Amino acid sequence: ANRGAPHPLRLSFSALDEASLHPDMLHRDLARWDCQRVGERAEIRWPADELVWLSPDAGEPLSTLDPDVTYVVSGLVDRSVVSGRSLERSRAAGGRAVRLPLR
Repeated sequence: ANRGAPHPLRLSFSALDEASLHPDMLHRDLARWDCQRVGERAEIRWPADELVWLSPDAGEPLSTLDPDVTYVVSGLVDRSVVSGRSLERSRAAGGRAVRLPLR
């Protein structure tokens, strides 16, 4: 479905080796996906003004998708939730944070 979309989503995974308890399994499973695997963290790979962090702790909701920015979803493999971590990381990287418009 994504490949046939008018503006297909480009999916990138970054810093998998440092984020995962099972990096070999992730690399093997992601090999089947149409995605880019980047060794370094998002804040190192992309310029800060091109990053938008998706954080449940952000005050501003995501209202539109901008094809010129990279959206960062962090903590996908965390074992526990640490409130405020993704918002803190976005601020430290100099990026912007928004939350998904879910309630």
